[in-house]
Amino acid sequence: MPILLTGRKADLTPALKSLAERKLAKLEPLLHESPDAHVILTREKHRHLVEIVIHARVGTLTAKANGAEFEESMCRAIDRLLAQARKHHEKIARGRKRRAMRESPRRGAGPLEIGAPAPDGQGAL
Repeated sequence: MPILLTGRKADLTPALKSLAERKLAKLEPLLHESPDAHVILTREKHRHLVEIVIHARVGTLTAKANGAEFEESMCRAIDRLLAQARKHHEKIARGRKRRAMRESPRRGAGPLEIGAPAPDGQGAL
């Protein structure tokens, strides 16, 4: 997954990049693709803000979080993204299941032929 990190008044360390890569890798199975991610790290006085924007084929997922450290903020934001991705994944799966139920023929719903046995086991005369 290509990840673009942007630091606004923040130092971008290799540890932050590896944390983002490791955590965002959990999104790929839910979205069924390798989306583009943009992680924006901002430091304002004592707050460490993280904003993550995921551009995928199914849509755009966005999450913001703040905390005392960037690691804490990033974990919170990624947890929110995972919740959004799970919700979207379940919504699509529910639609597929509903569509399959609507399109599949029901047992015994078809017309009866003359001379064929009836559903109750007795033959038609």
